[in-house]
Amino acid sequence: MGYLPKGWLPPALSPGFGRSSIDRRGALKRSANAHVGCSNFFDWCPMLAALLRLFALRPILAGSLLGIPILTLILLGVAAAFVLKLTLFVILPIIAVVWIIKRLRRDPIRTM
Repeated sequence: MGYLPKGWLPPALSPGFGRSSIDRRGALKRSANAHVGCSNFFDWCPMLAALLRLFALRPILAGSLLGIPILTLILLGVAAAFVLKLTLFVILPIIAVVWIIKRLRRDPIRTM
């Protein structure tokens, strides 16, 4: 270690590595080496941190915010499957039967 200056630490061990702080204006300021490594999960994913904080503070509100879109997607999928099955197994057979009956009732001379 004779090549390194005295007191030198690798970036991951230096004080304040990967941390961010808030200045007096409320703006987020990051340290110079915050982009190196991943020391704190919530530093690089503030939206997930906010969602987890929301779940901790107001679980019903957070559940409704996340649950309503998921329920909507499920209901849309069920509705699409219902419409597809209705079309394939009810509407198309009725149309086919009506078409066959009309075809058989035609004058036999005009069939060809």
